[in-house]
Amino acid sequence: MITNIETKQIFAAKIIPKTSLSKNRARQKLISEIKIHKSLHHLYVVQFEHVLEDSENVYILLEICSN
Repeated sequence: MITNIETKQIFAAKIIPKTSLSKNRARQKLISEIKIHKSLHHLYVVQFEHVLEDSENVYILLEICSN
């Protein structure tokens, strides 16, 4: 889980190491996953919130689902 310090909003995070994206196919699959998830808006699909990266990882932030 990741918390936005300013808004106190909590997100689930999918963390992808950049070392796993060394092959072009893996990078293209990640880009496709992000594009598809951004376009989905449905009650039963976890909502995409944001994507960001640093020198080591790509972070996909998603809504938190309660049990």
